[in-house]
Amino acid sequence: MPDMRRTTTADRKRSQRQAAAKYTEARGRIKKAFGRLTRNRSMEAEGRRDQASGSMRQAGQKMKDAFRK
Repeated sequence: MPDMRRTTTADRKRSQRQAAAKYTEARGRIKKAFGRLTRNRSMEAEGRRDQASGSMRQAGQKMKDAFRK
């Protein structure tokens, strides 16, 4: 039987934070690839930084979710 609980504000905020983290990681991947393609080291480094930031946010969110259950 499906879970019939209502979506709370906290659930929506959690989903928004997860989406933002995935967006940041994807943006980092694109910047990194573009930096490699154009041989722009600063762009590539910025992409790596964004990708790592998004990955860390996702990991933190997963940890929070694990302790909530």
